[in-house]
Amino acid sequence: MKISTDKLLLISSAILGLSLSGISQEHLRSQGEMVEEFTERERHDFLNREIPNRLVDNEGAKKAEYLNQSEFFLSELLMSGEVIYGDSISIYLNDVMARLTANSDDINENIRAYTLRSPVPNAFMTSKGILMVTTGLIAQVQNETELALVIAHEIGHDHEGDIERSIERTIDIEVNNRIYEGAEDGLSLYEYSQERELNADDFALKLMLESEGYNPINASAIFDVLLFSYLPFDDVVFPMAYIAPSRIELDLSKIKDIENDITAESDFDDEESSHPNYERRTERFFDYLLDADFEEDDYEHLSANPLGENRFKRIQRLARLDAIQRDLHERNYVRALYNTYVLSITDTALSDDAEKFVGYALHAIASYKVEYANYNNTPRKPGNEHENIFEDQNTEGKIALLDKFMETLTAEQALGLAIRYNYELHMKHPEDPFILENLNGNINQLIRLMEGSLDTYTNSPLGDTTSIDTLSEVEYENLSKIDKIRYDRQMSGSKAQDWSNSLLYEYAEDEILIALYEAQELLYSEDTENRSGLNEAEFRDLLSNLSEENDEYEDVNLGLREVHYLSPILYSFHIESRYSSDFKLERTMEFRERFERASDVALRAAGLRAETYYTSDFDDDEESTQKFNDYVVLREWFQERLSHVNTPVNNSLQARAIEIADRTGIDHLVVPTAINSSFKVNRFTSAVLMVVFPPSVFGLLDDLYKANDNSILVYFVFDLRSGNAMLINVREYEAFMHQDYLNQMVYDMVFQIGN
Repeated sequence: MKISTDKLLLISSAILGLSLSGISQEHLRSQGEMVEEFTERERHDFLNREIPNRLVDNEGAKKAEYLNQSEFFLSELLMSGEVIYGDSISIYLNDVMARLTANSDDINENIRAYTLRSPVPNAFMTSKGILMVTTGLIAQVQNETELALVIAHEIGHDHEGDIERSIERTIDIEVNNRIYEGAEDGLSLYEYSQERELNADDFALKLMLESEGYNPINASAIFDVLLFSYLPFDDVVFPMAYIAPSRIELDLSKIKDIENDITAESDFDDEESSHPNYERRTERFFDYLLDADFEEDDYEHLSANPLGENRFKRIQRLARLDAIQRDLHERNYVRALYNTYVLSITDTALSDDAEKFVGYALHAIASYKVEYANYNNTPRKPGNEHENIFEDQNTEGKIALLDKFMETLTAEQALGLAIRYNYELHMKHPEDPFILENLNGNINQLIRLMEGSLDTYTNSPLGDTTSIDTLSEVEYENLSKIDKIRYDRQMSGSKAQDWSNSLLYEYAEDEILIALYEAQELLYSEDTENRSGLNEAEFRDLLSNLSEENDEYEDVNLGLREVHYLSPILYSFHIESRYSSDFKLERTMEFRERFERASDVALRAAGLRAETYYTSDFDDDEESTQKFNDYVVLREWFQERLSHVNTPVNNSLQARAIEIADRTGIDHLVVPTAINSSFKVNRFTSAVLMVVFPPSVFGLLDDLYKANDNSILVYFVFDLRSGNAMLINVREYEAFMHQDYLNQMVYDMVFQIGN
């Protein structure tokens, strides 16, 4: 197995994080007794019961396989942590649903609603009667009645059997490979779908009128809300003074001509759309009310928020905060920054959280800007090009100006903004480690990666733009590398011409800021000394050369005694080609059970006390809910670390990971992952990893693994308090090994963690 040493270093640097107090004290989590359908036991019982039944009923093998896989991945979604239960939003959704159905006897009583933590506005019903509503949708609707209409629409799909018909149609097309010939035959599929959507709209209004609990006129703008739901919470001018002192005249010349027109139209061409356009739906909305002899006077006593205006505002605030936090977690930093400003306009209680959101977003943006500077333009090795999160945003509305401004920032400008903002936050909240580590992280990048100093940002805004060369050639040659860079910049006049040069003018002699800088400079100096005087770029170049000379596997022993052991992230596929793979459900379930047994044997043999987070252990009680919430945090913490690859960005979930370490007394996390495939390929495909890792890590693991066989096993070990990666162990193994061989493989990996 050949593992590039610098690739492992890059992963390690990606997982560099420090103790943070956290972005927000308000976050959504499951509460109360664990819901049975969230447990793996219920999933196993259901699938073990349904798989033979479907075969007995002589449904086609492909159809049975399709249905079983659909239900499996629904269960995967329920267990992912993105869906939560017992929280205030889920309770609210079920209360709205109860009000809607109070006077209806023919509604499925088994429908239950859950919160789906996603910034994308959406709601959908599953074939099992599970209604999921995203925080992104709740963040966009204007009142409870609009939300109720969306919920009623989804109930309509369940009532009319649309979900089952949709599944049958999908199976007909995709599983049985039915080919629709000709334009008319193909378009009939869209017409079929659109008619069901319009009928669901009619049903929603019927249910709303029957309930006598909502005035449908209060929901008449819902289609406009949905039309523009891809935009931020509101479309307002973002004042640059929100992120920089007003005395700093930011260079906005590159964004003054930016076109930011909002292009969405209610009468869009829906000929090839599953949903009718919003103009048709709005007309149908009012036509239905006219045909139903709707009398507004009978409903005008009902407010837009029948369950209480304050309750709706609290629920929407939670949803918006979660949407912002999800955007930060998913690296949508500009959108999070913009929405934070929008929310802070009317929510004065948000001030402290808003400042943390902004400080973290600026910290992360600066970190990525430095990454794109290629560490002083050091060439990257092929296969390690980093995704640019600022390119091809195609944003509309007033956020486009902020997006373009951030895209055009240089690394030094972004660092200046981040250091200035977070230093002022640090002065305001000196005991908050989250703010301090964001600040220290950017100062470290300024020194280590940009080879700059605070002098870069302390020039007088009214200072001279001319400089006199007073050094002889000999004196110039005797300057250190960093001093030469500073002197050259001074001579070129760039220091005085760039608006970022005066960001820290009033802090030029600030003892606290200077002390923070000197502390990071000392760390870098000691690090450089350990590297025989090599700077960051030279050291990376050396590592690149060493990795080509020494790529042998090395045994290590971490000597840990206690660990959090995350449920193995395992899937089994038959890989047909680089771009095509076939998921194997029963082998995946068997693989997971066998791996958990092997893990238990190995952990005992290695003498490791392990807090295991096996999804199969969760039961329908409150203790399982606490453990489930911890599992969710640790899994998302792990995924966010991987998403940053080799960009040293602090983790937005670090505080919650540390809280788990404090409560359990266990400081280390082990995450085993595996891909089991039944066909040899030269390199794994993105399709295989899609359900395991965030998209940005595909290229990294693909580069790590030059497959000589067909499956891999990877063990990650982290220090939860520092965020550092302690071990990344990658092994090849045979496709579907015997249990004894699997036990030995897992034991070998676990042995390096303990002992």
